[in-house]
Amino acid sequence: MDYRMIIGLGIIFAVFVSDHVPSVKNVLSSFTQKSINLVDEKPSDDIIEKSSKISELITEKPDRINFAIFNLQFAGRLDGYYQQNISAQQLASLYGASLSEYFKDSIDGKYIGLDTQVKQIFVDSFGTLDHILSEQEISSFREVIIGLAWKLSN
Repeated sequence: MDYRMIIGLGIIFAVFVSDHVPSVKNVLSSFTQKSINLVDEKPSDDIIEKSSKISELITEKPDRINFAIFNLQFAGRLDGYYQQNISAQQLASLYGASLSEYFKDSIDGKYIGLDTQVKQIFVDSFGTLDHILSEQEISSFREVIIGLAWKLSN
C-alpha cells in the first residue's frame, strides 16, 4: 500500500473520529489556530505598550513564537541573576549573547530596528547608568519580557 494512501486514510479517520474523540478534535483545531497561548495572564496595558514596538517589528510567525519562548525562558532564570548581584550592563550583555546563541544568525538583519528596540527595553527598565540591579528592577524587567512573550504569541 502506498504511503500517500495510508496518510490519506489516516486523515479521513482522524476527521471521522474527531467528533467522537475530543482530544483528536483539539489536536486538529490546534493546526488552524492563529495564536499560541504561551502566557495565560494578560499583562497590564503599560507592559503591552512597552513591548508593542518589538512585537510590531517581528512579523514572521515562527520568529514571533521563538522570540516569545526565548523571553519566557530568560524570565524564568532572572531570580538566579538577582542572587549573583548582576549589573544592568551584565544582564543586557547576557540577554544579547543568549539571544544570539538561541537564534544563531536566523534573524540577523531581518528585522530592522530590533536591536534598538531591545536596548530601549533595558533603558526603560534600568536607566542608562550601569549599577547592581535590585530585586524590584529585575522583577519589573521580568514583567516586561513576559509581556513581550504574551504580545508576540497573541
